[in-house]
Amino acid sequence: MVALDKFEVRLALYPLLQRHIQVSKVLLHSSHILVETNKKRG
Repeated sequence: MVALDKFEVRLALYPLLQRHIQVSKVLLHSSHILVETNKKRG
């Protein structure tokens, strides 16, 4: 589960014009990230 107050993503413009997504930066502000595992793994 992820809870965010704000996030920012920086994309490169030229690859976007060619229908490709290139992420150059991701910023997470006031984030809470919870990772769970399953102990009943078979």
